[in-house]
This record gives sequence, structure tokens and C-alpha cells, in this order.
Amino acid sequence: MASELHKIAGGIAPRRRAARWACVVALAALSGCRQPFGLLYHDVRLPLTTDFDRTPAGVRSSDSDVKGIKDPFFTGIEVLWDSNAIGDIAKANGIEDLYYADSHNFRILFGLWSQSFVVLHGK
Repeated sequence: MASELHKIAGGIAPRRRAARWACVVALAALSGCRQPFGLLYHDVRLPLTTDFDRTPAGVRSSDSDVKGIKDPFFTGIEVLWDSNAIGDIAKANGIEDLYYADSHNFRILFGLWSQSFVVLHGK
């Protein structure tokens, strides 16, 4: 009787362990914090400029975003609106000296909804 219980218990533990690893792999594939992006949720902030030698901290910061809708399954058509042009953002917000810029990308549901922000720091 004890050997039968041991066989049953020995068979359950590896299945649970495999199920846990499958969940970990699925979560890693479906969510993303860095490139490549996650399939269900993706939220990444990255610098657009990387040369910070003698770069002062920006007195002002302003941002703009581009929104988009995509059909990732049937047609692959993507519709984007608004502008993330650095010159347009700086001009609209009165930034004359640009010190650095950051990027913030957000996507959900296989890229069905996306937003891409550009944040400028300067004066």
C-alpha cells in the first residue's frame, strides 16, 4: 500500500512542477517589459538619446503621443493618428534647447491598441 501511494505521489509532483513551469513560460511570453514585446501587455520606457555627457537636467518637459488600432489577425491593417515628431513637440511647447528625449510604448491585446509617447526634456 505504501509503495502505491509513493508511486501516485511521485507522479503528481512532476506534473505540478511541469504545470508551474508552463505557467511561468506562458506569463513570460504573454507579458513584456522589454523588447521583444509581450503579446497581451507591453509597457516600456526607453531613452531616445543615450549620450548624457555634460547633459543638464531639463527644466521643462513635454510629451506627445501617437495612438493606434491594429487588426493583427485578418488584414494586418494598422491605423495611427497624431504626431510624435520631436521638432513639432518642441515647437508646440516652446522648447528651444533640447537636452534629451525619452520614449514610452504601450500595447495591449496583440497590439490591438497601442500608444507611443515621446517625452522631451529641455528649456
